[in-house]
Amino acid sequence: MEALTVCVHLQLDPKCRGLSTVFSYAVELFIKEFQLQVRITGNESVQLALLVHGSNSTYITGFPNDAAWHFICTSWDGNSGKWVIWVDGIVVGSGIYLNSIGHIGGGGLFIIGQDQDTYGGYNGDKALCGSVTQLYMWDRLLVDSEIQSMEKHCSPVPSGLFFKWNESSLEIEMSLQTHRGSSPCQ
Repeated sequence: MEALTVCVHLQLDPKCRGLSTVFSYAVELFIKEFQLQVRITGNESVQLALLVHGSNSTYITGFPNDAAWHFICTSWDGNSGKWVIWVDGIVVGSGIYLNSIGHIGGGGLFIIGQDQDTYGGYNGDKALCGSVTQLYMWDRLLVDSEIQSMEKHCSPVPSGLFFKWNESSLEIEMSLQTHRGSSPCQ
């Protein structure tokens, strides 16, 4: 893919600290192909960074460490290396020249809530400390108005959508907890 946007509703446990991965995409030749990381330090705001082909954007202030649900989207364009991170419909960080090599490799593994140290490798000690729901992926860059509409209406933009959240299609690691509770988009 020459461009990619991923959106997700995320709720972090405010007692957690350190570095976690919201999602990780790996191809056999490159483990850290595309991922979103969060960094939590004390009672400070949660910081976010996008990794593409192993290089990361700067960490940017994302949202308060408040145990609330937040709508996070990130986009990357391979032609320019342009990247954008939105939180709750507002751009919180952007830049250019983040690994502008032209594409994200195909045929890989996408894991929610976990970094991949090896291709498809799972380590429970590095799992995301929080909850994830309503993850969607597009093969294009979404624009501000589309992100804001999704955040407001809890409905994904159909154009270019190639992954739609469907719990029954997910393979869930047995050590993870699955719970039904209040989330922003029921």
